Amino acid sequence: MAIAPALLLALFAFAAGTLPGGARFLPAAAGAAALLAATLFGAREFLDPLRLGRAGRVLLWASGVAVLASLAASPVPRAGFEIALLLPALAVLPAAVARCLGTQARRRTAITAVAALVAAVAIDGLVEKVAQGSDRAAMPLGHHVPFAAFLVLTAPVAALALRGPALSRFLGGLALVATVAALVVARSWLAGTAAAIEMLLAARLLPRVRQLAWGLAFLGAALLVPRAERLLRGGDPSFAARAVYVRAALAGAAARPVLGWGPGSTAWTLPLHERPRPGVNPPGEAVGDALLKAKYAPSFKRPQVGLP
Repeated sequence: MAIAPALLLALFAFAAGTLPGGARFLPAAAGAAALLAATLFGAREFLDPLRLGRAGRVLLWASGVAVLASLAASPVPRAGFEIALLLPALAVLPAAVARCLGTQARRRTAITAVAALVAAVAIDGLVEKVAQGSDRAAMPLGHHVPFAAFLVLTAPVAALALRGPALSRFLGGLALVATVAALVVARSWLAGTAAAIEMLLAARLLPRVRQLAWGLAFLGAALLVPRAERLLRGGDPSFAARAVYVRAALAGAAARPVLGWGPGSTAWTLPLHERPRPGVNPPGEAVGDALLKAKYAPSFKRPQVGLP
């Protein structure tokens, strides 16, 4: 039971949550089934799964009603049908994870398992980058932005393994070293900024690693400076491409400010408001998110990652 959260993360990191895997039936179905199973496991806290109290509970249920209303008004309701079905699972998932971590021994085991998973994902990204000759590390998730985001979000949990026994300390250290290397070659500016902020927080909250955390934070900041300078000058092509998508998203929100266009509908409705810029937005791009763009090969076996 203690390793269930790590197994769920592994399922989405290597199959259901990847760009190539999510486009196939079996990985996507396995991910949906795992979330529904988690719903059953945490069902006893269904009325208040986030333990927010009476006021928070009302906000959670109101959010669910808003999603369903947006789905009903969507011009492409099929795009959000799966999201609507999985809403209870997503809401109850924190309660299911908390039930898996009910004792101190379970928490130690879960942290060790997550550290092993983070190390595996980071190392896989480094190996696949060399094997595919890619400009950036992106596998197993298929795009450098979700790959780097996954590592930034899970590495703090892996770092907790440094306080455990020898095996946990080894896996935690391996996860952190591999994560730093993977973030460097992924070259995601937002993920690098988030990692630098995490190091600053670690320097403040963890006195035993203060000097190391300060050093990593300053190293990360130094690596981010050239990109930040291009952003300020307006000469960054990645930012220019994302600016087109953001403007399209804002135009769509202004056109339907109350109910929106429905969950999961971005790929179908964003082009209605997009004004591509020659030389910035290449033909053939698939925009599934206002901040993320990926261009796929026809087979879906090897996504062509990276922004223009």
